Parts: sequence; C-alpha cells; structure tokens
Amino acid sequence: MKRQISFVLALIICGLIVFPQFSANAANVDVSTDEVRVYLGTREGNSVFEKYNYIQNQSELLDQISAETPDQVYPALVTFDSFLTPEEATNLLDGVESIDTVYIWTPNKTGRAIISVQNNDMRNAISSFFGSIDFAADVSEEYKTDMRELISNYGIFAVETRATAATLEELSMDQDNLRVDVIYNPQAESIAVTNEIDISYICVPEKPDGTQ
Repeated sequence: MKRQISFVLALIICGLIVFPQFSANAANVDVSTDEVRVYLGTREGNSVFEKYNYIQNQSELLDQISAETPDQVYPALVTFDSFLTPEEATNLLDGVESIDTVYIWTPNKTGRAIISVQNNDMRNAISSFFGSIDFAADVSEEYKTDMRELISNYGIFAVETRATAATLEELSMDQDNLRVDVIYNPQAESIAVTNEIDISYICVPEKPDGTQ
C-alpha cells in the first residue's frame, strides 16, 4: 500500500513539474505529440470557472508585456460586446498598427464570416467578400438566403489586429465595450520550443448575441 501511495504521489509531482503553466488555462491550450494549439476567445463547452481563469490570465499577460515590452508589436484578438459598423470599429481601434482580419455575421443568426483585410480597410474587405459570393452556384437556398441577409444586415463582432503592447493595454483600459486577447502564450511557446513541435493560435471570438 505504501508503495502504491508513493507511486501515485510521484505521478502527481511529475505532473506539477511538467505542466504547471497550464493549470489555470488548460481549457484553452491543447498539447499533442506534434503540435501545441492555443485558442483565443471562449471555447464552446468551457465552464464559468475556465472562462474566468482565461480572462484573468489574458489580463495579467497584457499587464506584463505592457510593462516589460511596451513598444513591441503583438498580434491581438479584439472582441466587441455589440455588432459594429466598419466606421465604429475603426474609431475604437485608433492607434493600432494594422487591422488584419475582420469577423462579421448577421445578429441573432448562427454562423460567422472571417475576412482578410488589406490596408486597414474593413469596409472594402467586406464589400469584396460580398462581391465574391456566387448566387448562381449550385448551393442551397438556405445558404443564399443567409448570404442575402448578411449583406443587408451584417455587423462586426471581432477583429485581429497588431499593435504595441502599450497601445493594446491602453485600448483595453479605455474601452469597457471590448476585450483584448493577446495572440501569444509564453508558456505554450516554451513547451513548443522544448519539444521541437509546432505551435498554432486559433481565434474563436465570442459573439455578442451568444450564437455560435
């Protein structure tokens, strides 16, 4: 019995030594034999406790990098608490280096469109996306209806951007209608380097209406 207890204790200790950095944020980090995946945003199925820990960890990371490397540019996921127009989103993001990706959809509808942005021009990127939709293609009528609704009643609920750590911190502090998630995880990066495996960041921003 003592030997079994010692063996279990050794396993617990090893677990704490190898993966202590994921104890509070494991719900958003997946580690496999060949890749580390870091999820930014709220994953479906996360508990209230996991969501709280994730938000807390992101806040602490932003505080840390803004204090240690304020002028370094980082990618970040910015999630809004309401659906915005391109002009409204641009005004909130004043001071960022670039806006690289925009997330849009029709309010209160399931789905999302993820669109690459050039020259920080979200409206042009969205217009180009709409222009690429082929309504003559052999697709379902439901899809065509969804696309028509999207064109006439879309809203921006998140963007991927790049900005200095100081700007991201200021953006987070000055606005109470958005959340800033730095697309960076130093612990996950360390695991990837140590084990010589790839790391990828996957953005899954939460929509303000609670739909998927």
